[in-house]
Amino acid sequence: MLTLRLAHPGGRGRPAPTPISGRAPSVSLTGAPSHVLSPLTEDLGASWPAHAYRCRQELPAELAWAAPLFDPAQPKAVSCSHDQARQLIVWNNHLPTYRQTSFSCERLSPSRPTTGR
Repeated sequence: MLTLRLAHPGGRGRPAPTPISGRAPSVSLTGAPSHVLSPLTEDLGASWPAHAYRCRQELPAELAWAAPLFDPAQPKAVSCSHDQARQLIVWNNHLPTYRQTSFSCERLSPSRPTTGR
């Protein structure tokens, strides 16, 4: 049960979208993160902790950076690169349904250069 919600950066004069969870990303990675993954605990309701626990148990070492996303008690949003987001989505999508969790993937708006007037 993979749910993706893509948010396109706002146009001129519009603010950039905030993560669905309403929280800032909790993990910063080396390099420039380009995406925010946020847990969608409401999609699984009361079964979220069980799904998150099972999912976290299967998490491979190369995806250890995403562990806060699958915390059964207090899941947190994580920021990551495009390749890391893709790798996690593909991995989660190939799990049996009783181990999958729901999370959103939002692209961060690129920083625009400021012009002096």
